[in-house]
Amino acid sequence: MLSFTLLEGEAAVSWAQENESAWTALLADCTWSTPYVAPEFSVTWWTHYSTDWHAALVFARAPDGELRGVMPLARQGKALKGVGANQAEYQGWVCRDSDSDAFAKGALALLAERYPHHRVELRYVLDAPCLALLERGGTLGKRTLLRTHHRPLLEVNSSAVAKALRKKGNKSKLSRLRRLGALSFRRLRTAEELAAVFDDFIAAYDFRQGAQYDVMRFADDTRKADFHLDWMRRAPDQLYVTAMMLNERIAAAMICVRSRRELHLAMSCYRPELSAHSPGKLLVYETARMAAADGLQLLDLTPGGDTWKDAMATQRQPTAEALIYANALQAQLRRPREYLRTSLRRALWARGLPPHRIKQQVVRALRMMPEQVAERTRALVRPRPTHLIYHQNPSAREYGERPPGLAVNSLQAVNAFATALPKSYRQAFLVGALERLAAGERIYTLEHDGRIVSSGWLAERDECQVPGFSGRFALPRPAPMVLELLTLSAQRRQGHGRQLLEGMLQDMAEAGWRDSYLCVRSDNAACRKLVERAGFRLLAQLGRPAASSDGNYRIAYSKMETPP
Repeated sequence: MLSFTLLEGEAAVSWAQENESAWTALLADCTWSTPYVAPEFSVTWWTHYSTDWHAALVFARAPDGELRGVMPLARQGKALKGVGANQAEYQGWVCRDSDSDAFAKGALALLAERYPHHRVELRYVLDAPCLALLERGGTLGKRTLLRTHHRPLLEVNSSAVAKALRKKGNKSKLSRLRRLGALSFRRLRTAEELAAVFDDFIAAYDFRQGAQYDVMRFADDTRKADFHLDWMRRAPDQLYVTAMMLNERIAAAMICVRSRRELHLAMSCYRPELSAHSPGKLLVYETARMAAADGLQLLDLTPGGDTWKDAMATQRQPTAEALIYANALQAQLRRPREYLRTSLRRALWARGLPPHRIKQQVVRALRMMPEQVAERTRALVRPRPTHLIYHQNPSAREYGERPPGLAVNSLQAVNAFATALPKSYRQAFLVGALERLAAGERIYTLEHDGRIVSSGWLAERDECQVPGFSGRFALPRPAPMVLELLTLSAQRRQGHGRQLLEGMLQDMAEAGWRDSYLCVRSDNAACRKLVERAGFRLLAQLGRPAASSDGNYRIAYSKMETPP
């Protein structure tokens, strides 16, 4: 017969620290355990997030005092989740295999008694017997709702990995990357090694997360970086960090968590300007090769519905989110709503419509609706603007010192600029930046008093295409074009835009360009004044689109002058 105890707050943290060795020994006896239920992860996470989450822990002992099971949790208001909350890929408990049913039923019964108005949320229960218990375990099964998922797995010793690395396309991408500079793959084994490149990792990770999900994990959670570094200091063997380095800078990186025979992907990133070379995919295969050499069997790409994970997986295993209510009535009342949610999500996925994408689009549309309504209202009372194309020879002028705080393709600066934008524009800005960097465009940013205040895009073009117009204005010859200049509204009229543009022109001059172009809306008086003061001369005016006899639209333009 097991005896159960529930501890909270500092008492839970102190108990975990005092009983770390017994808890660790229990992990070795549990076939489904992961480091996400280990004392090192739990104590480190509780310590860093104590202001937001209240530590909670259930443990069980045998009559002789032997520790037989531990369930680490975190409470916030009426939410009671596995320790780590959204930073733990797998949650649950650890106990001897022979005590699995008894411990789960006893621990969850104690939680229901102590927290009658809470539900226990466990994100992705890993073990099949545990899932079976929660689904069909009598009274416990009646109290539980499961959201089923699958986890994509890559067998690291499979022929698929070796075959992928031998593919002509992948070998060609590696060759192209090597032509860009010194390329290497390495494993970062200490917190100090991770800290040396963590800023670049965070910038690339937040950039992509912001573009895809409108969430910048590290920027929105200032404790996340320190937590991971402290976790790696405390338990370096639990984290498996790999990196593709190009000229001693991160090209791609992965942070995985190491279990007994597999790696669980936690976070991954790559530099967007290298997208054409698929550095993220190449690193997955190289990480699989490293894992095989270290005696591991599987690389768990973790649930989430990402298409690239399913494409790379060699097998799939079931997993589920568990919602465990205090009594069967609470679960029964929730069941119809949960059924509709699950059915709708499956239907959307089957039609290639990820639910999170739809939610993001709706949220973005609602955020931008006031601005769109205002813009359309203004358009009713003023004529539609034309577009002016300006030209300058950047090599025909003199430059002073390079503007301080100017950076090119700095993801840290891009993220900082995005966070300063109104929430309704942040994701749209990052989505556009992701596509433009992948296409080879360069983004310039300007820092002032510790803040990124201006940004501008530069790309080599042989024509000018204006949004909203189907026609194009062909340039006399390919040349760099300034595509967009943007200064935060609170920082305007302070010369930041001029400094940014001067820095861009100086780079063009040093590269030997004799032509540069810029397109401005005719109603943007401030920008027109800026570019004209910078030495640009009006070259052409793009008028309203005129329909041709074949139904297409062509831009009517009048040349103002011919560039030298």
